[in-house]
Amino acid sequence: MKVGIIYFKELQWTEKQLVLLFKERDIEIDLIEAGELDLSGIEEYSFLLNRVYASTANENSFNFNDFLKKLKEIEENGIKVINSSFCSMCDYSKYVSAKVMEEKGVLTPKTIKVYSRDEVKKFLLNEGESIIFKPDTGGRGSGIHKIDSVEDISKNLFSKEGTKSQEFIIQPLAKSIVPIDYRVLVCRGEVLCTNSRTLIDGWLGSRSQGSKIKLLKEIPDDLKKIAIDATNAIGAEMNSLDIVQTKEGFSIIENNPTPNFNQEYIDSFGFNPVQILVDQLIKEYIHIHVSR
Repeated sequence: MKVGIIYFKELQWTEKQLVLLFKERDIEIDLIEAGELDLSGIEEYSFLLNRVYASTANENSFNFNDFLKKLKEIEENGIKVINSSFCSMCDYSKYVSAKVMEEKGVLTPKTIKVYSRDEVKKFLLNEGESIIFKPDTGGRGSGIHKIDSVEDISKNLFSKEGTKSQEFIIQPLAKSIVPIDYRVLVCRGEVLCTNSRTLIDGWLGSRSQGSKIKLLKEIPDDLKKIAIDATNAIGAEMNSLDIVQTKEGFSIIENNPTPNFNQEYIDSFGFNPVQILVDQLIKEYIHIHVSR
């Protein structure tokens, strides 16, 4: 029994946990740097875990298209990849993720790709209200701009500052009717926990940007449902979703099917979601009875 963990450059806290927890179950682990991924020897693996983060685009010129092609080839050779090439595509492209949400009837802001300031201006004038401009690929709040007026469309809007993403998207601002948004963690069809995050300047929820976090003891059923529906739509085993409550209902802002955690998260949750994921994957794909 062997599991391969695909990573980029260095292991984050979650990958180190994955290695530790799999080894505790006497499962052999191979660490595969994303740039060295190929088809040789893949038949040895029970499955591969793709742990290359969308936020890799923030600081690195990483060719996500070539990487996705490799994942697809591996799947075509009969090896299970988690996240799948389809799920990873939804992770790496906010545009693709939004289109999948729309096709599946999951509420999410209208999303289009833009390539010029004129296109941004046209969208802003057509919407008649604030819009959000951000990189199609990336994470952790990098490169996101709220545009309230034509004067906000600066000359360096497409400068790629804070991100190496080559494409950008715009959306109408999903206006929250409460001063918080939600980060919902889902694993294999079950909501594990939900945090509320205070909105910075009334619109941006981001722990890394300074939002205050609170673990919710009670989670509304319609919030659970949309989180699970969105996770199923992109085929994610685990997903950390950003959701706002609008006047139309709860709306998906982003899917994050490669969530990273740390000890502070674990202490606030009161449990280790990585342990839950490992147990579920072993039970499903290695067929070992899990008793904890």
